[in-house]
Amino acid sequence: MFKKLIGLLIVIGLFIAGCTQKQEQQTFTGMPDLVLTQAQFHDEEGEDGDTKSVPGAAKMTLVYLQQGKWGFEIVEDPQSNVFHKAIPFEGPGGMGLLTIGANAAMLKHWTRVDGKWTDTVLYENEFGGEQNRLRDIEIGDVTGDGKDDLVIATHDQGVVLVLRKVEGEWQAEEIDRQEKTFVHEIELGDVDNDGIYEIFATPSEPNKLDGTPQPGVIPMYDYENGVFIRSVVEEFPTRHVKEILCADIDDDGQPELYCAAEAEMAKIKEGAGATIKQYRFSGKKIVNQVVAELPDMLCRFLCAGDVDHDGDKEIVASPLRSGVWVLEHKNGNWSKKKIAENSSGFEHATLITDLNADGKNEIYVAADDQQVLRRITYNGTEYVVQDLIPIPEDNITFGVMPGKKAAYEHTEEMRL
Repeated sequence: MFKKLIGLLIVIGLFIAGCTQKQEQQTFTGMPDLVLTQAQFHDEEGEDGDTKSVPGAAKMTLVYLQQGKWGFEIVEDPQSNVFHKAIPFEGPGGMGLLTIGANAAMLKHWTRVDGKWTDTVLYENEFGGEQNRLRDIEIGDVTGDGKDDLVIATHDQGVVLVLRKVEGEWQAEEIDRQEKTFVHEIELGDVDNDGIYEIFATPSEPNKLDGTPQPGVIPMYDYENGVFIRSVVEEFPTRHVKEILCADIDDDGQPELYCAAEAEMAKIKEGAGATIKQYRFSGKKIVNQVVAELPDMLCRFLCAGDVDHDGDKEIVASPLRSGVWVLEHKNGNWSKKKIAENSSGFEHATLITDLNADGKNEIYVAADDQQVLRRITYNGTEYVVQDLIPIPEDNITFGVMPGKKAAYEHTEEMRL
């Protein structure tokens, strides 16, 4: 009973802190420093008398650092039940936030008008399945015309979309479609050095929670002679990949592809975990190797950047339960080090960026299970963890992104 009381007091304290911040919403101006894209849930009693957790309006937590203090405001969209991603973007009305949502599947641009965040729909569609979700988006020139395109992944018809701006309007082209397929992520990277980004995706069978295999694949789409050519990087018959990362870790001018393959359910009891793999591209040849095994069931976030300020890039991996890890490549060998204990979440959304522009990267982690957004910094000898703002208990954070264009572009440059 005493433990329950303490837990209740903690939740009440976080709620009060959140309310205090909400009362200050109108004091914020300009673009946020960070954006958390989230789903929020509440209990609801059904007709059968059973209580179920149901999603509410899609939610963004916009985080601001002002005069050394962290604050936040909340933006909600009742037309969707989750924001999967938000990116600082110049659109209708000027600089704002580009968002993707789910059920309904809408691409929107948000700007602050008279102190209130207002949305404009840039693209929406129904794909014909049970789910109607825009799951991931990346920005880059994938057609070689020198202009940025938008590449979007969807649930559950396995659609990969390329949106190009034609005469001021975004026009969509489906470059792939597979029934009853979830495409979890999109990554862009010029792995063949032809000046055009290749597209990578992570389609799999729909999510399964009963322990049966969920097969998946990593396809690559290469733009040649006006069409997208699909090839397969690797197929996974008994497991799948949700997370991929394209980054030039060894700084040789050509990015590599990395994936986090989720553990095979049948082998978890034997000690198997999430596998981090690297793919190198040389013409049509692809060479892969395992760079790390993590003692966890899944890993949904891989980020790249120099986090210990030694001039070399590292990979930060944030798996489900086992904390936050740094994977380092030195002298041809890979090593791993846990840099944060007691940090977890179903997504465990993570970002590497130099938010204060001091030339040194920080790591931002949404530790949903601990109900807090954290910053991890290296002080020259060790990694230091700092709690920034609370995250309500019934929230899932799908992404942490820079809210300002300069920070976003810096993050993208590090990655590619």
